[in-house]
Amino acid sequence: MIPYLILLFVTVGLAHVGRRYRDLVIERFTLVVVVGVLVFFAGARDLSVGTDTWSYVGWLDAITSLESIFKLPVEPGFSALVLISGLVSDGYFFYLTAIALVTVFFWIATIYRLVPRYEIAIFVFITLGFYTFAFNGARQGVAIAICFSAFPYLLERKFIRYVAIIAVATLFHKTALIAIPIYFLAIPQAGWRQFWIVISAGLIMSVILPQFSDLAASFIDKKYAKYGVEEAGGGEITLAFCFPRVGFYHF
Repeated sequence: MIPYLILLFVTVGLAHVGRRYRDLVIERFTLVVVVGVLVFFAGARDLSVGTDTWSYVGWLDAITSLESIFKLPVEPGFSALVLISGLVSDGYFFYLTAIALVTVFFWIATIYRLVPRYEIAIFVFITLGFYTFAFNGARQGVAIAICFSAFPYLLERKFIRYVAIIAVATLFHKTALIAIPIYFLAIPQAGWRQFWIVISAGLIMSVILPQFSDLAASFIDKKYAKYGVEEAGGGEITLAFCFPRVGFYHF
């Protein structure tokens, strides 16, 4: 826990100092340092950090040529990233660093573009687990970061650019496709009617999840069928906790 607290203090502190300095060169330099620290921290971690880290590192030996990119059941974008990493170095440090570089860059660049007091957003990025999520799900982490970079075009209502970026994200994880309907849900002025539409849609999706998972498995990948199988309880508490948050962020 101590290394994570030090990381949080250093990155947020640097970002705050850079913004308060009121000099564009200093501001961007401190952000580059923040990105470098976050990337190095993720790349230098032990293989035991992250549930699926061992599995991802194993792909370095499996993806060694252009042909293998399309033979394995892995999205081509992520396979290409693995291949490039393996050509530069066969060690896992460079591989994990490359994944972290892509993920952190898209997150921080978009935060800097959207948030005036971006050090607060960086604090949220780290403390709510968006940063460390990529330690476990590398492909999902990269795809989410790319999807987040499309958020400015969602706000600006530029559909073509938004969809183009989401399409790039699907090269790293196919489930990025679910970000496309968000464009139509995110309307400029939202009231109670839109709020209850979103809540109702969420409840309906929770009921038809097994059928939806089977449909996704038939069209995208068979492995998604397992997400519709209930194995353990406890999700109801998490769901109940999320409802007030949805209302808070909605208004």
